Amino acid sequence: MPFGVGPYGFGTPVTGVAPPSGAAGSRYINPQSRDYEIDPVTKQQAQMPGVRQRVLLAVTTVLRSSTAVPGMGIDMPKKMGTSYEAQVRNAVLASLRQMIEVEKVLRVDAILVKRTGTGRSQITISFTDLTTGEQDRVTANG
Repeated sequence: MPFGVGPYGFGTPVTGVAPPSGAAGSRYINPQSRDYEIDPVTKQQAQMPGVRQRVLLAVTTVLRSSTAVPGMGIDMPKKMGTSYEAQVRNAVLASLRQMIEVEKVLRVDAILVKRTGTGRSQITISFTDLTTGEQDRVTANG
């Protein structure tokens, strides 16, 4: 092609920009605000293990509130009676059933239910991530 007929640099090999380096994982969800966060060091979205994110989403999503996955979520007891702690444990296990029994990526080690005030509770789920073998914990408000 004669000079001036095509754009400058046409046909010249150019290397692409390297992709940004950062931790690969799922976006970090703050358990209190339930919002994604930015890592202050990298200025990219903060990361968390995928199984932890799924556990947090399962116990903070109201059952049948998702139009994409209606079976996902937790059905919390409506009243805080004498069997409230047992009802919450059963509800947590039911919400995590897909990961525990079907996918087998999670083993629940303990579920701690603590009443924090009038009509409020705090649920701490200690579990083992079977994809990595590491123990982890999720705390959510009920």
